[in-house]
Amino acid sequence: MIPVQDSPGVKFTIEYRISVKPPLVAVCAGEYKKERSRVPGYVTYYYVQKVPVPSYLVAFAIGNIESQKIGPRSTLYTEPILLESAAYEFGETESFLRTAEELVTPYFWGKLDILLLPPSFPFGGMENPSLVFLTPTILAGDRSLTSVIAHEIAHSWTGNGVTNATWEHFWLNEGFTVYIERKIIKKLYGVGLADLNALNGIKSLEKAIQVFGEEHNFTKLNPSLEDIDPDDAFSCIPYEKGSIFLRHLESLVGEEVFLDFLKEYFEKYKGRSIVSKDFQSFFASKFQSVEVDWKEWLQGTGMPPVIPDFDVSLLESVNSLYNKWRDPEYLPDPSDIEGWHSEQIVAFLEHVLLAPEPYFLQMGETYSFVYTHNSEIKMKWLLLVIDLQAEEYYEQIKEFLTSMGRMKYVRPLFREMFKKGLSYLANEILTMCQSFYHPTLQVLIQKEFQLTQ
Repeated sequence: MIPVQDSPGVKFTIEYRISVKPPLVAVCAGEYKKERSRVPGYVTYYYVQKVPVPSYLVAFAIGNIESQKIGPRSTLYTEPILLESAAYEFGETESFLRTAEELVTPYFWGKLDILLLPPSFPFGGMENPSLVFLTPTILAGDRSLTSVIAHEIAHSWTGNGVTNATWEHFWLNEGFTVYIERKIIKKLYGVGLADLNALNGIKSLEKAIQVFGEEHNFTKLNPSLEDIDPDDAFSCIPYEKGSIFLRHLESLVGEEVFLDFLKEYFEKYKGRSIVSKDFQSFFASKFQSVEVDWKEWLQGTGMPPVIPDFDVSLLESVNSLYNKWRDPEYLPDPSDIEGWHSEQIVAFLEHVLLAPEPYFLQMGETYSFVYTHNSEIKMKWLLLVIDLQAEEYYEQIKEFLTSMGRMKYVRPLFREMFKKGLSYLANEILTMCQSFYHPTLQVLIQKEFQLTQ
């Protein structure tokens, strides 16, 4: 416990002095100053965060941690067994950071270190300034899931620099971050991949709205959270609906003009905590002749009122292959998906999940979905297994859900198991994971499925 106001609307500087007994190591979200023995038999680590941050960005970790430089401004910290694989996976960190600086403004947090957390970490990442936390579920072996790094880097400006004053304005953190994340992807890998990522995000948005219901308060960009735990409202909605809103605003004024506007916005509100009205007023002051239905976008429930145009070029081969699979006589071959990015495979599996057929299960072996180290693909494959109640693969469900606790994967799989009458399997896995899953995840599962502790 620390004596601060636990609100994103309050920011402060912080110094960390943490004494640990070797060989344990302490790392903190700040600038490293020195280490020395203050207590006999212990080493004291001293870090300073000079840029004011809200309480949710106070972060440190202690453990059996080793480190390796992965860039001129970045050091990777992780358990020894994962150091080599993680160093490869995150080897593009500096490239992501330089690209973000080109899009926005110079990075002002000093270093950008990464701590790879244990697999029970419930999120993809946490944007702690100077020390980003990441989940090991993005260790795919081929850097195909490292867009999470681009996301956390984007937070340096969107969330860490300009912060939502209350959680009712969470989209100001996450919607802006997803928007900048996809601009980084576009600049590095092309518009096709960036927009396919967005299209897959829209699919996730549709599912999240379906879970809550079209008219639900939590489907608004500005939900009312009075007497509500913000964790209960957590979903991809502020991320995806927020980024679609920004993409819509971009379409009204032009991409380059909008990016220049965002640079001004980040500079004007840097270091401050704001609400949606602040962004609205600033946009209106710059684009007085542009009409925007702010009430509909911010207070409207359900899907966004407008879906902008996206590049669909990478979906051509996806749609073609899915149409072939609709024929039960089709003879699949591993070469069908040769050269595909994982985003294309995810899009393909989204098609498959719309109307699953028992013969679709053969794609698990043919396309090596049963062996994949890509967690996004694995999750979609296991949803198909659950939909078709393919008992021969139930052990894979257990292995996956007991190996990590990332909410993005755990909650949809449990949701599908309960939906398909596999509550016995879900409860068996929950029992196995009682001491493994993060408390936040356990509470959300208990609330959603009305389980008793």
